[in-house]
Amino acid sequence: MFPWYSFLTYAVITAATPGPNNVMSMSNAGRLGFRRALPFNLGIWPCPP
Repeated sequence: MFPWYSFLTYAVITAATPGPNNVMSMSNAGRLGFRRALPFNLGIWPCPP
């Protein structure tokens, strides 16, 4: 069973607080556009343990 409560809590906190990954993603998307920034965004995707 997928822990939805944990995932949603993490997603809300990550979206509300601009950590370094969020800032770099926003910067890359602004400079390069969505398609060219996509590989970076997929590279920083959080992997569950």
